[in-house]
Amino acid sequence: MLLPDQVGDRNRSGQYPVSITRSAIVQTLHAALEPNEAVFAVWLEGADAAERADECSDIDVWVDTDDGHEDDTIRAVEMALSNIGQIDFKHVRKGHPHPKIRQVFFHLAGTPSTSSLT
Repeated sequence: MLLPDQVGDRNRSGQYPVSITRSAIVQTLHAALEPNEAVFAVWLEGADAAERADECSDIDVWVDTDDGHEDDTIRAVEMALSNIGQIDFKHVRKGHPHPKIRQVFFHLAGTPSTSSLT
C-alpha cells in the first residue's frame, strides 16, 4: 500500500506532484473500489491485459457493479482520481451498444496526452 504522498496527494501549496504513475493510478482505484460492497470485480483490459502497456498506453479499467450502483461507482472512481491529480478531461460515452455497459473517459493533467482512463 502506498502512503498518501506517494500516490499524489496535493502538497502544502495545493499542487499535485509532477509525475503520476500508472501503478499509482491502478493502486488508488483498487483502494477506492475494493471496500465497496456494490462492486463485484475490477480488472484491466487493453494493453495491460495483453501485457503490452507502455508509458503512453491508456488504462482500461472495467468494473462490474451491482445494478443501480453505476453512478455511485463512477463518482467513486472520479473522486479517487481527483485525489491524485487534476482531471482535465472527462467524457461520458452515450449509447453504448450493450445496454448494461457505461463508459467514462478521464485524463489526468501531467500524464501523457495518449494516456486516459476508460
